[in-house]
Amino acid sequence: MILRHLWAQPVTCSPFPAIPTPQARKAFARRCLDSGAIGILFPNVQSGPEAVDLVKNCYYPAAAGVSGTRGFGYGGCNADGAEFAAYAAAANSRIVVGVQLENTRAFAEDTLREILAVDGLRFTQDGPYDHSGSHLVPGATADARVVAELARYRAMAQTAGIPAGKHVVQPTPQNIAEAVEAGYSFIALGTDMQHVQQGCARAMAVVAAAAEAAP
Repeated sequence: MILRHLWAQPVTCSPFPAIPTPQARKAFARRCLDSGAIGILFPNVQSGPEAVDLVKNCYYPAAAGVSGTRGFGYGGCNADGAEFAAYAAAANSRIVVGVQLENTRAFAEDTLREILAVDGLRFTQDGPYDHSGSHLVPGATADARVVAELARYRAMAQTAGIPAGKHVVQPTPQNIAEAVEAGYSFIALGTDMQHVQQGCARAMAVVAAAAEAAP
């Protein structure tokens, strides 16, 4: 029900759900799409050919526009066949596929150019900890090499017309504002467990304050 509800939402709205795939990612991505997901994010993509293979995996074969290798079948995406024709006709224009760049190899100029030119790619995102780790300085996201590669990435993404994304691991107002000011147009905010922990902390603070104020 949740995934079918997500499929019904217009992708022009600012936030949208993107499911990061595990290592066996092509099969997992297809299962998610068949269940009704509209957003797929492939992590740690390091070459143009790899990006082509993964992105095409998410699109149906088509005579015009983006054409891929996704198989047709019944699933939650088409109400188990009840809306098969409508979904099959519209899916390629609704699917939002992105790749995450998390290794210094992906930020080489020629490699970036190949990745950003992939037909059907809708957005990209960095992976700050793996990216810094590929320079053997894990967590040092202000390392000069990391900063320089991200600057090249943003500039080339803008030229290619592909949104450059930033994973703001600590989503403070200052960090979010800095990401937007830097030119990122896709922002991933924190992690799921961070939001759970912060929500619990806020709730417990309210409980503690109420208990303290009670007679």
